[in-house]
Amino acid sequence: MTKFRKGDLCTIQVVIASHPHGDNDVRVEQPNTYGDLYVKQADLTIIKHNFAVGDSVTWSVGDSSHTGHVLSLHGDHLWVDLGNAEYATVWAGKAMRLDPETEETAEAA
Repeated sequence: MTKFRKGDLCTIQVVIASHPHGDNDVRVEQPNTYGDLYVKQADLTIIKHNFAVGDSVTWSVGDSSHTGHVLSLHGDHLWVDLGNAEYATVWAGKAMRLDPETEETAEAA
């Protein structure tokens, strides 16, 4: 017996393969497959950000929110500068990137 039925709304895990331009479709790659897909940006939900050193990030613990800049990455953890000589190690799954990559920063990388 399958858990899927015609008409079910499902998700697949993909990786963004091209920089989004405006409201245009985004090219995505599905790991371990042979072809690319083009999808509407509105149909995508980020599961895990691709963090980089220098990114501005935010996360919450209980009722308090924190914001800082990524200094280093290791596995699923970020080392973040909170300012005022304060630092934090944050699980990447709890953090959200505040400044998505622009076309200019993508070309510079």
